[in-house]
Amino acid sequence: MPQANDIHLKEFYRNVLAKSPLFYGHQFVVTFTGDIPEMIKAKPNDTKSITYYVKSAKVPKIDIKENKVAFLSQQFVVPGGITYGDSWDVQVLMTNDIIHYDSLYEWQEWYANLKNDGGSSDGHVKAIPNTIAHVKLLDSTLQSEIKEFNLVGIYPTKIPDLKMKYENASNGVDFSCTFTYQYMYRTDEGDPLEASGN
Repeated sequence: MPQANDIHLKEFYRNVLAKSPLFYGHQFVVTFTGDIPEMIKAKPNDTKSITYYVKSAKVPKIDIKENKVAFLSQQFVVPGGITYGDSWDVQVLMTNDIIHYDSLYEWQEWYANLKNDGGSSDGHVKAIPNTIAHVKLLDSTLQSEIKEFNLVGIYPTKIPDLKMKYENASNGVDFSCTFTYQYMYRTDEGDPLEASGN
């Protein structure tokens, strides 16, 4: 039989969650905008963005470097500059027309492919892309945006094998893709490089 204190605690947490509901892992969407090759831009409604059926993704970590400083025979650790994760992995659901896989494949070819440059590092676009991935966290209705994180200068680097099999034929196919990006910022704080004039 539950004790009085247990009942009190359960009621307390019910009241807490009623005022501030939990955030669940499915409350997000990822959109890419910016300098994207013409052939893979979303059509026909939005010609400047691609929204993927992203099954899972992470808000990348941000680390502060630590510097060791010697003083009076003691070692002190002081905060240094900010570092970002550089790579970003997402899991993408594939629709029946495999348009999302094709889009990423063609986007990757914009930077290097055998047909135009032999797969070497010469030719094609070899600058930091003017492309941003917007990771938007949504409220429980999946309609309103709570927070947006922006991954700047992003492009796909690794597109893995597509795994096809007879088992579990009713399950949808998904694939993971690894991106490289330059730095990240929150929309409500603004782009730090634009603010500094860099």
